Amino acid sequence: MMYLGLQSSFWQLSQRAHKVFRVIFHEAQYRVIGKDEVYLSWETAQDVFESEGIKMSRATYFRGVAELVEKRIIAESVRTGIFFLNPALIFNGNRATFIQQIITDDKEVLKEAQQITAKRALEAHRELSGKKLKNIGESIKIAKRD
Repeated sequence: MMYLGLQSSFWQLSQRAHKVFRVIFHEAQYRVIGKDEVYLSWETAQDVFESEGIKMSRATYFRGVAELVEKRIIAESVRTGIFFLNPALIFNGNRATFIQQIITDDKEVLKEAQQITAKRALEAHRELSGKKLKNIGESIKIAKRD
């Protein structure tokens, strides 16, 4: 999933960075579903380029990776070949699960989420109760007419 924040950056990327981005999409689609990191190697890129009929040299590939890092679309990790996807721009996985993990990790956010949920549940209950009372009133009016 790409967010609008990436749109302006995406169109400013060079052709080499666009090609490397295709490798990232390929990996995100087939290998790293639900994760925030991707393994980028020249060997993997060669396979993707070959399957899609793209020509690119090794040096150009690494310049494309460097450009994506510079533009903050991906970030290097301390492990060789592993790059983090910028979650503000690209998300790979179930967003609800991701948000739930953030909520459960932060006790203040968890408390606030519980309060919001309780408030919405109470409002829904009141609305439903109001509709039931209105329906009962309508049925009494109809019964009196008959």
